[in-house]
This record gives sequence, C-alpha cells and structure tokens, in this order.
Amino acid sequence: MPPRRGENDHMHLETELKLVCEPAVLGRIARHPAVRAAKLGRAHSEHLISRYFDTPDGKLRAAGLALRVRSTPRGWVQTLKGEGTGAAGMYERPEWEWPVPSSSVAGDLLASTPAIKALGGKKNLTKALASLAPAFETEFKRTIHLLRFTDGSEAELCLDLGEVRAQVRSDMRVEPICEAEIELRGGRGNDRDAGASSQALYELGLALAESLPVRLGYLSKAARGSALLLRPVRKPAKALAVCLDKTMSRADAFRTIVGACMTQMQANEAGLLAGRDDEYVHQMRVAIRRLRSAFAIFRQRSDANPFLVPAAQMRSLAQVLGVARDWDVFCAETIRVITRALPESAGLATLSRKATRLRRLDDRAGREAVFSPQYTRGMLQLGQLLPTAEAHIVAAEQPLPAFAALILQKRHRRLRKLGERMAEFTSEELHRFRINAKKLRYAAEFFHALFPGRRTQTYIRALSRLQDALGGLNDVANAELMVGELCKPVRPDDATTGILRGWLVAMRQQHLDTLPDAWQNFRGQERFWRRWLPAPALAPVPQTDHAVASAALSAPQVALVENATD
Repeated sequence: MPPRRGENDHMHLETELKLVCEPAVLGRIARHPAVRAAKLGRAHSEHLISRYFDTPDGKLRAAGLALRVRSTPRGWVQTLKGEGTGAAGMYERPEWEWPVPSSSVAGDLLASTPAIKALGGKKNLTKALASLAPAFETEFKRTIHLLRFTDGSEAELCLDLGEVRAQVRSDMRVEPICEAEIELRGGRGNDRDAGASSQALYELGLALAESLPVRLGYLSKAARGSALLLRPVRKPAKALAVCLDKTMSRADAFRTIVGACMTQMQANEAGLLAGRDDEYVHQMRVAIRRLRSAFAIFRQRSDANPFLVPAAQMRSLAQVLGVARDWDVFCAETIRVITRALPESAGLATLSRKATRLRRLDDRAGREAVFSPQYTRGMLQLGQLLPTAEAHIVAAEQPLPAFAALILQKRHRRLRKLGERMAEFTSEELHRFRINAKKLRYAAEFFHALFPGRRTQTYIRALSRLQDALGGLNDVANAELMVGELCKPVRPDDATTGILRGWLVAMRQQHLDTLPDAWQNFRGQERFWRRWLPAPALAPVPQTDHAVASAALSAPQVALVENATD
C-alpha cells in the first residue's frame, strides 16, 4: 500500500469511485484501453485481510465510523474512516491511517479522532477501548494499477476479488466482493480542487461503462459487513429531507437537491432489481420525478446545456417505470379488491390472471431499464456534471430564500388560478392541475429548510392531501385504460366489463368526494415564503366565492400518462 497523506495520525480525505461487476469483468477492466492509456508502470497484487472492530452495542457504527486493522505485505495498518458524502458512486470520506505492530487496536492513536466522542469521551475511554471486539472481516485479493490522468492527477485502480464474512453465533455469513475502486492519490497533481480532480475518475468510469457490464457501487465494505452482521429489514427509501442553507448559492442548492434525489434512487435500486416489493418501483419513480423537477426549477443558461442529456435519460426511465407502477397499482389496489369482493366471477378471475402476466412483463422491463448500461452512464454523467453547475445555472445576486420565494409564489399562483375554475375542468385541465400541484409540492419540500416553522409544515401537509385526492383520480383513469388493454384481443363478456367499469365509476366518485375539502383546506393556507418576496409580488392572490362542485367532475376521463414536462 503506497504511503498516503494523513498517515501517522493526520487525517486526509479519501475520494473514490466504486464500480461493481462480475468476476470475469475484472480482468477486462485492467485491459481496457482507457486504463492502459493512463497506467504508470506494472500492476501488483496483494492479499489483504481486514478485521473491523466495534463495541457490542455498535457505538462506532452508530456514529458513522468504521475502524479496521488490516494485514498487508508490509505489516499491520490501522484505519479509521468517517461518514462519507457523495452520489453517483463517488464518495469522499475522512480517513485516519497508521502503521501498528499487531492485529490489535492501538487505542492511543484514536486520541485526536471522532472515535473518542463516539466511544463516550475520554472519561470512559479505557473501558470503551477494552470493549472493542472484532465484528466482521474481509479477505480479498487486490490488484493495484497506478494511473496518471491528463490533468496531472493520479489514482489507484484497485480490483478487489474476495469476500466479507460475519460470524453470528454458529452461523457464518458470507458475501462475495467483486469491485473496482478508483481512488485519488495524494501527491503530484492532486493538491487541487477536489471537484476538478474527481472529473478524471468520472471520465474513466464512463469509459469503462461504455463497453463493460459494470454498475455503480454505493456501499463500502464496512457497510456491507455491518449489513451482513445485522441483516436489517430493508424498506423502500422515501425522499430525504433536503438541508439547504440561506447562504448557499443557487449552484450549491442545486447540487444538494440533486444529490438527495440521486441518493433516494440509489437506495431503492437493489430492492427494485430484486423485485420483491412494488413500493421500490414507486419510490424510484418519485426520486426521478423530483430530480426532473429540480432541473425545471434551476433553469440553465442555454439549450446546449449538458444537463439536458442525463435529464432526457431520466425521463425515459421514468416512462418505463411509470407503466410498471400503473400495473402494480391496478393489480394490487383495483382488480384484487374487486375479485375478492366477487370471488364467484370466472370472468374477473381470468382478467386478473391476464393483468398479472402483463404486470410481470412491465416490471421486468423496469428492472432491465435500471440494470441497463444506459442507466449507469446516465448516473455517471450527472455526477460528473454536478461540480460544474456554476457554469450552467443562471447566477443571481439575490439570496437563495428570495429565489425560492419567487419560485414558490409563481407555482402557488398558477395552481390557485387553475383551481378556481375546478368545476369546469376538462380531463386535460384536471390532469394539468394535478401536475401543477405536484410541482408545487416538490418545490415546497426542496426549499422547506429555508423557511422553518409550523406554517411551512402545515402548508406542505395540505398540499399533500390535495395531491393524494388528485392522484387517486389519476389511478382510476389509468385503470380504465388498462381495462381496455385487458379486453384485447378477446373482449370478455359484458357482465365482467360492466362490473369493472361500474366499480371504477364508484372509485372515481370516492376521490371526487374528497377533493372539495382538500382544495378548500389548501386555499386557506398561508404563504410561508411571503416575507421574502419583493414588494410588487406581495399583492394578494385573487379569491373568489366560486364553489367546487364535485358532481361536475365525474364525467371527464382523467389523463392517463404523466405529462412529459413533469
């Protein structure tokens, strides 16, 4: 292991891009033209065994820390890694590293690190250090290629093949390791802006993803070992709270929001690919919608902006997942309910089986889209572009809260204007109204940290309630189209189709009945961003006494496919 800055009790920042693949692909990575063009000297291999330590109650893990002692050809090395940040496979983590005489933890070396606080402070340190014990271990062969890029920065390409192991009572749990880590090295060319240096890692990652079946890796070996040890119940990941600061620039806010959206996407990938829970598809789709909404909020400077490429890729993915999600909802929340209520209907049972087959086909298409090279390249391209956001997003002298207030005001007024004539909506107008409600909600959730307080949360809850009612209407409209699909090429008997369509009419009316109250509740909410608006924008939103008549909405068909501008 080459010496690094930060050795001997000095912290350094680890910056790496992780790719995962099958074992046969590792050799192809080493022979790839982009790797060969950047290689410095000959590669060398090492057999590495790492033992990870923690207290019985996982104090270090809870603090986002990983402590290991690794056996290398040059002796023992103790490493403490902090919690990282990043997205699209690129992570930056603080790291402390020291040579040590044995496989035991040298507690005195942790004195100036965050581990002291995590272990209970100096008063309890002796007892806490004594409680440190091996939690799990990794063993793998690492082949190291030294690289130098055209910008002068240097990196190690580490090809790791082995396993992570955790002993839980009499049960030995094992998972394979097969990954490529591209890590920036300290030294010549790397005392520069970290964002600029990371571009070279992304360029190599894109070159590899262009011709090899690789995917982005989001879990460190320590995280994989902890998961193997604990086997936590995995759940679909909902949208993360976006933590913006009033002093941020637009570009920094954009990066923060996009990073949160990408993190949600990545957190749902494994569950979606496993195909065990339909909610993973839904949450992945939500993350993509939010990502595209962020692109719309932060307008770029020209049509030639490079963000348009990954944005178009995400739109295509959203369309594929949208079809899969519509069939999931239809099978789980529509046809299943009807067949359970009318189990004696042979026609309904036949349609239910056909719907299940179509659902499986579209679910498979969704998994294939997420597993595809295009998805990996799109994520890499987006990650590569984020550090350059300043060059593409229109800058402004106004503070971020003022910018956010204008965005929220514009979307709020548009929704209010549409909603005042709700009783006269055509199906297209009702669909547009739903899309505008969704866009306003995403913007409010993105910027909520800039306007802390009860009014902000109350506003978002009211908007969410309105969106739920509109979403229910959209689900019914989707179901009506799916009934049409199920009737091809052979139409079922009139009694069966009559039952289905009658049930959907009743479902639509249920959602229509909730819409007036949800709308009136939203109309009464205060604009929590108001004090940040310039004086001309403070004019009150026009109000009318126009009543919402839900009966007038029962005739139109709600639009089925999400608007492309969503």
